Amino acid sequence: MRLVSSTVVGLTLISSLLGTLSPAFCQADGYEPSSDEQPQFIIYLPRGDGTKGTFGGVVPTGTLAQSDWFILDQKARQSILDENLSNAENLFKQGIQKAEAKAMYEPGVINSFCGLAFLYHKQGNNAESERVYEYAMRYLEGVSGGRDSARFADYLPDLAWLYNAHGKPDKAEVLLKSAIAIRERRFGEYSKELEKSLGDYAYFLRKNGRDTEARHLDARIKLIQSHVSE
Repeated sequence: MRLVSSTVVGLTLISSLLGTLSPAFCQADGYEPSSDEQPQFIIYLPRGDGTKGTFGGVVPTGTLAQSDWFILDQKARQSILDENLSNAENLFKQGIQKAEAKAMYEPGVINSFCGLAFLYHKQGNNAESERVYEYAMRYLEGVSGGRDSARFADYLPDLAWLYNAHGKPDKAEVLLKSAIAIRERRFGEYSKELEKSLGDYAYFLRKNGRDTEARHLDARIKLIQSHVSE
Protein backbone atom coordinates (compact mmCIF):
# COMPACT_ATOMS: atom_id res chain seq x y z
CA MET A 1 0.00 0.00 0.00
CA ARG A 2 1.41 3.35 -1.02
CA LEU A 3 0.33 6.21 1.23
CA VAL A 4 0.95 9.78 0.12
CA SER A 5 1.38 12.78 2.40
CA SER A 6 -0.94 15.30 0.80
CA THR A 7 -4.02 16.93 2.22
CA VAL A 8 -4.64 18.50 -1.17
CA VAL A 9 -4.79 15.10 -2.83
CA GLY A 10 -7.36 13.96 -0.28
CA LEU A 11 -9.50 17.06 -0.72
CA THR A 12 -9.61 16.79 -4.50
CA LEU A 13 -10.39 13.07 -4.52
CA ILE A 14 -13.38 13.00 -2.18
CA SER A 15 -15.96 14.11 -4.71
CA SER A 16 -14.58 11.87 -7.44
CA LEU A 17 -14.52 8.86 -5.13
CA LEU A 18 -18.09 9.41 -4.00
CA GLY A 19 -19.11 9.69 -7.62
CA THR A 20 -17.52 6.38 -8.58
CA LEU A 21 -18.77 4.33 -5.65
CA SER A 22 -22.38 4.09 -6.76
CA PRO A 23 -24.21 5.93 -9.55
CA ALA A 24 -27.45 5.45 -7.62
CA PHE A 25 -26.15 7.68 -4.86
CA CYS A 26 -26.56 10.74 -7.03
CA GLN A 27 -30.30 10.13 -6.99
CA ALA A 28 -30.53 9.20 -3.30
CA ASP A 29 -33.00 11.16 -1.21
CA GLY A 30 -31.36 13.65 1.12
CA TYR A 31 -31.67 13.02 4.83
CA GLU A 32 -31.90 15.80 7.39
CA PRO A 33 -31.48 14.40 10.92
CA SER A 34 -33.23 16.15 13.78
CA SER A 35 -31.73 16.73 17.22
CA ASP A 36 -34.02 14.16 18.84
CA GLU A 37 -32.44 11.45 16.69
CA GLN A 38 -29.08 11.96 18.35
CA PRO A 39 -27.48 8.55 19.11
CA GLN A 40 -27.00 7.85 22.80
CA PHE A 41 -24.14 5.40 22.32
CA ILE A 42 -21.34 4.59 19.94
CA ILE A 43 -21.94 1.69 17.56
CA TYR A 44 -18.92 -0.53 17.05
CA LEU A 45 -18.76 -2.87 14.11
CA PRO A 46 -17.69 -6.51 14.44
CA ARG A 47 -14.56 -7.49 12.60
CA GLY A 48 -15.94 -10.93 11.86
CA ASP A 49 -13.02 -12.72 13.48
CA GLY A 50 -14.28 -12.85 17.04
CA THR A 51 -13.17 -9.36 18.00
CA LYS A 52 -14.65 -5.91 17.81
CA GLY A 53 -13.44 -3.21 15.48
CA THR A 54 -14.26 0.45 15.29
CA PHE A 55 -13.80 1.09 11.57
CA GLY A 56 -13.65 4.77 12.30
CA GLY A 57 -16.04 4.69 15.25
CA VAL A 58 -15.59 7.65 17.59
CA VAL A 59 -17.01 8.37 21.03
CA PRO A 60 -19.51 11.26 20.81
CA THR A 61 -18.50 14.19 23.00
CA GLY A 62 -19.89 17.71 23.20
CA THR A 63 -21.31 19.00 19.95
CA LEU A 64 -19.96 16.05 17.97
CA ALA A 65 -22.95 13.89 18.94
CA GLN A 66 -25.29 16.52 17.47
CA SER A 67 -23.43 16.82 14.16
CA ASP A 68 -25.45 15.84 11.11
CA TRP A 69 -22.67 13.66 9.74
CA PHE A 70 -22.29 11.80 13.04
CA ILE A 71 -26.00 11.05 13.30
CA LEU A 72 -25.96 9.76 9.73
CA ASP A 73 -22.83 7.73 10.42
CA GLN A 74 -24.42 6.07 13.45
CA LYS A 75 -27.60 5.32 11.55
CA ALA A 76 -25.48 3.74 8.81
CA ARG A 77 -23.70 1.55 11.36
CA GLN A 78 -27.00 0.47 12.89
CA SER A 79 -28.28 -0.34 9.40
CA ILE A 80 -25.27 -2.62 8.89
CA LEU A 81 -26.07 -4.44 12.12
CA ASP A 82 -29.68 -4.71 10.92
CA GLU A 83 -28.41 -6.16 7.59
CA ASN A 84 -29.90 -3.23 5.67
CA LEU A 85 -26.74 -2.69 3.65
CA SER A 86 -28.22 -0.60 0.87
CA ASN A 87 -29.58 1.92 3.35
CA ALA A 88 -26.26 1.95 5.19
CA GLU A 89 -24.38 2.81 2.01
CA ASN A 90 -26.59 5.80 1.28
CA LEU A 91 -26.38 7.03 4.87
CA PHE A 92 -22.60 6.81 4.96
CA LYS A 93 -22.27 8.74 1.71
CA GLN A 94 -24.68 11.43 2.82
CA GLY A 95 -22.73 11.73 6.07
CA ILE A 96 -19.47 12.08 4.16
CA GLN A 97 -20.88 14.89 2.05
CA LYS A 98 -22.19 16.76 5.10
CA ALA A 99 -18.87 16.36 6.91
CA GLU A 100 -16.95 17.58 3.88
CA ALA A 101 -19.25 20.59 3.51
CA LYS A 102 -18.39 21.66 7.07
CA ALA A 103 -14.68 20.83 6.75
CA MET A 104 -15.03 18.08 9.37
CA TYR A 105 -12.37 15.78 8.01
CA GLU A 106 -11.20 13.83 11.06
CA PRO A 107 -13.33 12.76 12.66
CA GLY A 108 -15.91 13.10 9.95
CA VAL A 109 -15.04 12.27 6.37
CA ILE A 110 -12.38 9.73 7.31
CA ASN A 111 -14.49 8.16 10.01
CA SER A 112 -17.37 7.45 7.65
CA PHE A 113 -15.13 6.24 4.84
CA CYS A 114 -13.82 3.58 7.22
CA GLY A 115 -17.36 2.52 8.03
CA LEU A 116 -18.14 2.40 4.33
CA ALA A 117 -15.13 0.14 3.80
CA PHE A 118 -16.53 -2.28 6.36
CA LEU A 119 -19.88 -2.18 4.55
CA TYR A 120 -18.26 -3.29 1.29
CA HIS A 121 -16.48 -6.04 3.21
CA LYS A 122 -19.88 -7.22 4.44
CA GLN A 123 -21.13 -7.23 0.86
CA GLY A 124 -18.20 -9.40 -0.20
CA ASN A 125 -16.70 -6.65 -2.35
CA ASN A 126 -13.16 -7.07 -1.08
CA ALA A 127 -11.47 -4.89 -3.67
CA GLU A 128 -13.76 -1.92 -3.02
CA SER A 129 -13.51 -2.42 0.73
CA GLU A 130 -9.73 -2.19 0.63
CA ARG A 131 -9.74 0.68 -1.86
CA VAL A 132 -12.01 2.84 0.31
CA TYR A 133 -10.10 2.17 3.52
CA GLU A 134 -6.76 2.76 1.81
CA TYR A 135 -8.14 6.03 0.50
CA ALA A 136 -9.15 7.01 4.03
CA MET A 137 -5.62 6.28 5.22
CA ARG A 138 -4.04 8.39 2.48
CA TYR A 139 -6.33 11.23 3.41
CA LEU A 140 -5.63 10.74 7.13
CA GLU A 141 -1.92 10.91 6.45
CA GLY A 142 -2.35 14.42 5.14
CA VAL A 143 -4.47 15.76 8.01
CA SER A 144 -3.02 13.94 11.03
CA GLY A 145 0.64 14.86 10.81
CA GLY A 146 1.92 12.05 8.64
CA ARG A 147 2.47 8.31 8.81
CA ASP A 148 4.30 8.54 12.13
CA SER A 149 1.44 10.16 14.03
CA ALA A 150 -0.38 8.43 16.87
CA ARG A 151 -3.71 9.01 15.11
CA PHE A 152 -2.43 7.31 11.97
CA ALA A 153 -1.49 4.28 14.07
CA ASP A 154 -5.02 4.17 15.52
CA TYR A 155 -6.50 3.45 12.11
CA LEU A 156 -4.02 0.79 10.98
CA PRO A 157 -5.39 -2.31 12.78
CA ASP A 158 -8.80 -2.37 11.12
CA LEU A 159 -7.26 -2.17 7.66
CA ALA A 160 -4.99 -5.01 8.73
CA TRP A 161 -8.02 -7.08 9.75
CA LEU A 162 -9.59 -6.43 6.36
CA TYR A 163 -6.46 -7.62 4.58
CA ASN A 164 -6.28 -10.72 6.77
CA ALA A 165 -9.96 -11.54 6.18
CA HIS A 166 -9.36 -11.15 2.44
CA GLY A 167 -6.52 -13.67 2.42
CA LYS A 168 -3.65 -11.15 2.54
CA PRO A 169 -1.93 -11.86 5.87
CA ASP A 170 1.43 -10.50 4.68
CA LYS A 171 -0.04 -7.04 4.08
CA ALA A 172 -1.89 -7.23 7.38
CA GLU A 173 1.27 -8.05 9.29
CA VAL A 174 3.12 -5.07 7.85
CA LEU A 175 0.45 -2.72 9.17
CA LEU A 176 0.28 -4.29 12.63
CA LYS A 177 4.05 -4.04 12.97
CA SER A 178 3.90 -0.42 11.83
CA ALA A 179 1.34 0.37 14.54
CA ILE A 180 3.66 -1.19 17.14
CA ALA A 181 6.65 0.82 15.93
CA ILE A 182 4.72 4.10 15.89
CA ARG A 183 3.26 3.65 19.35
CA GLU A 184 6.58 2.57 20.84
CA ARG A 185 8.24 5.70 19.47
CA ARG A 186 5.39 7.94 20.56
CA PHE A 187 4.51 6.51 23.96
CA GLY A 188 7.43 4.40 25.11
CA GLU A 189 8.19 0.72 25.57
CA TYR A 190 6.03 0.33 28.69
CA SER A 191 2.95 2.25 27.58
CA LYS A 192 -0.64 1.07 27.55
CA GLU A 193 -0.87 2.21 23.94
CA LEU A 194 1.96 -0.14 22.99
CA GLU A 195 0.33 -2.95 24.96
CA LYS A 196 -2.79 -2.57 22.80
CA SER A 197 -0.80 -2.86 19.57
CA LEU A 198 1.11 -5.88 20.85
CA GLY A 199 -2.19 -7.51 21.75
CA ASP A 200 -3.50 -6.92 18.23
CA TYR A 201 -0.41 -8.50 16.73
CA ALA A 202 -0.52 -11.47 19.11
CA TYR A 203 -4.13 -12.09 18.13
CA PHE A 204 -3.20 -11.92 14.45
CA LEU A 205 -0.42 -14.45 14.96
CA ARG A 206 -2.77 -16.89 16.67
CA LYS A 207 -5.34 -16.49 13.91
CA ASN A 208 -2.64 -17.52 11.46
CA GLY A 209 -1.37 -20.52 13.45
CA ARG A 210 1.77 -18.84 14.81
CA ASP A 211 1.23 -19.60 18.48
CA THR A 212 4.89 -19.70 19.49
CA GLU A 213 5.46 -16.14 18.24
CA ALA A 214 2.28 -15.02 19.93
CA ARG A 215 3.48 -16.37 23.29
CA HIS A 216 6.62 -14.26 23.02
CA LEU A 217 4.41 -11.21 22.65
CA ASP A 218 2.31 -12.35 25.61
CA ALA A 219 5.44 -12.27 27.75
CA ARG A 220 6.22 -8.75 26.61
CA ILE A 221 2.65 -7.66 27.35
CA LYS A 222 2.90 -9.07 30.87
CA LEU A 223 6.14 -7.17 31.36
CA ILE A 224 4.42 -3.94 30.39
CA GLN A 225 1.50 -4.68 32.71
CA SER A 226 3.80 -5.39 35.64
CA HIS A 227 5.78 -2.20 34.96
CA VAL A 228 2.60 -0.11 34.85
CA SER A 229 1.29 -1.58 38.11
CA GLU A 230 4.50 -0.79 40.03
